[in-house]
Amino acid sequence: MKTHFTTVKLIGYSLLVFGIISLISLFSHLSSPINKTIGYSKVKIGYPFTYYEEYMLNLDYSDYVWRLDHLFYDVMIAMIIVISIMLISKKILNRQQ
Repeated sequence: MKTHFTTVKLIGYSLLVFGIISLISLFSHLSSPINKTIGYSKVKIGYPFTYYEEYMLNLDYSDYVWRLDHLFYDVMIAMIIVISIMLISKKILNRQQ
């Protein structure tokens, strides 16, 4: 039962870290809409790998690209970060006892 709870926590924290990183990568695009007349023609989401990109082809038409391999890499990086933090905190707590 404890391993099930740990797995649920791992997935939940990983999704939280992934969402926060994605939101931070989106912040620079929130105040500047895609518009060629302003000079901003691309929106990129994802860090360190861009998994979604929207760009202007001309003033009336925009297109987008999903990179599922980059999405997978970003999720895996978030999981590695969470696993590392969980292992380090477990070591520290075991040392204090």
